[in-house]
Amino acid sequence: MLPTDFNVDHWLQHHSLHDLLQAWVDLLPDEIAAFAVDQDRNIVLWNHAAEELLGMKAQEVLGQHCRKVNRCQECLVGCPIAEFGKLHQQPLTFYLDEGRTVELQKTGVALFDAEENFLGGLELLMAPPSEEEANDPEPASPAAESSEDEDEREGPYVALTESEETELLGEMVTRDDSMKRVFQIVRNIATSEASVLIHGESGTGKELTARAIHLESQRKDGPFVAVNCGALTPSLLESELFGHSKGAFTGAITKRIGLFQRANNGTIFLDEIAEMPLHLQSKLLRVLEEREVLPLGESDPVRVNIRIISATHKSLPKEAKEGRFREDLMYRLRVVPIHLPPLRDRRRDMRLLVWHLIERYNTMGPRHITQVSPEVYRLLRRYPWPGNVRELRNAIEYAFAVGRGECLLPEELPYDIVEYEPASPKVISRKTQNASDKKQTSALALPSHDDDEERERIAQALKDADGHVGKAADALGISRPTLWRKRKKYNL
Repeated sequence: MLPTDFNVDHWLQHHSLHDLLQAWVDLLPDEIAAFAVDQDRNIVLWNHAAEELLGMKAQEVLGQHCRKVNRCQECLVGCPIAEFGKLHQQPLTFYLDEGRTVELQKTGVALFDAEENFLGGLELLMAPPSEEEANDPEPASPAAESSEDEDEREGPYVALTESEETELLGEMVTRDDSMKRVFQIVRNIATSEASVLIHGESGTGKELTARAIHLESQRKDGPFVAVNCGALTPSLLESELFGHSKGAFTGAITKRIGLFQRANNGTIFLDEIAEMPLHLQSKLLRVLEEREVLPLGESDPVRVNIRIISATHKSLPKEAKEGRFREDLMYRLRVVPIHLPPLRDRRRDMRLLVWHLIERYNTMGPRHITQVSPEVYRLLRRYPWPGNVRELRNAIEYAFAVGRGECLLPEELPYDIVEYEPASPKVISRKTQNASDKKQTSALALPSHDDDEERERIAQALKDADGHVGKAADALGISRPTLWRKRKKYNL
């Protein structure tokens, strides 16, 4: 500690802050990488050990955002330094060039002003302790504590925990077992040339999965071409896919190279393949079998070296049975079928995806979110997400646009999410009905036509439940979103 009469400001007037930081770094052992970030998380200090450990020179990283430099899966979903203020030997997995990884530990401290605004941080990276040292472990940092139901706690606004295993693939991130199986399939077929059919609801990430397959394959240096078969008229789709010669039809004033040819030595992604007209399905089958395309107006086919990945939200077997899709084409397209689960079945991913999206929009400014209200997680978990991850992305973008401040609050979510009420079951047992009747006739049951009386009942319920919103809502016979809205209405 500094003596109480020590004048830090006067001392700093005679010493450059950068020189002081550099002197601090020079005192560290050679095996400890040290760096510092400013309030925007841009790298402002990078020592020689960091250059050696992470393979990046100081001139390459200074001024760059830390997420561009620190390629670790834990940092992808949040900034633990800013969230928890201090970390001690937090384990991290860093991705280096050529797909190599290194296991490290981070120790660091954040700097804040009087209004608790993040001003920057000082961080150290080092190798984990040996097995002998690990026999006497240090206490875990707050960021390492994990509980799947952490967002159900009341009290402080809860930030993301990071102890559960997280997997990355391309632009996708997950902790869900079903999505991890998808990731494994993608990696397993990376060296294959087999056609892939991706099935999933709208917004589940079919194109992201197709891109990940391409980037994991030996064709990654070739083009990736995507086309939505349901967005174009049949004649325009044929022209786009196969190309045409000059004068092939009215309006063809120039020669056009088709998408199959543009994807040569790469991958073509045919989204909404079930919408392709039958006559084009026959031509696509020939492309799959002969690896050649015949542009409109041409007499000589053109050889192509492509991998075809297709996707649909429909059932192709059903479409084939009803005569809308060629059965032989279906089998050629689905050599490797992949099913993407809907977001409503990936509840363990909700917090992870929220922070993944927050970090993306944080870099776009001007708003910067560092906390998420627990009530936000509850609202997101109970919503069915018909638009899946795409809808979640839109919801987070909406919150960034309409809200202010560093905490994401429930009132900043779209109306459909806040107002959603799960449908009550139509058939209930007599025992359940009696319990419900008892609850509705209790002294605390809502609704009430008297605002003062309703406010008093809500306040009493919260007091009896020690502030636990879930228990108070049960006692009042209403949902937690309804209780949240009424608390806001009565300023409770």
